Amino acid sequence: MPAAPPLLTFYTRPQCHLCDAARFVVERVARDRPLNIEYIDVSADPDLERRYGWHVPVLLIDGVEHARHRIDESALRQALERRR
Repeated sequence: MPAAPPLLTFYTRPQCHLCDAARFVVERVARDRPLNIEYIDVSADPDLERRYGWHVPVLLIDGVEHARHRIDESALRQALERRR
């Protein structure tokens, strides 16, 4: 049975230019391989707001933090390949 696609959890907030750029990278990678992606607005949850504040975007791969602030496409692809 094939492994389930990785879960990418993307913590973001509205009007965040770094979040917009990172989302573009994540979605470009998702065009090439199956991924489960959940987008979570930290400003909608007081606990997440305290935890992350303006330190977004934050990207987790299967619950493990992969990157914060900027998402490097090459590094993301390499991390996903290592997961296979």
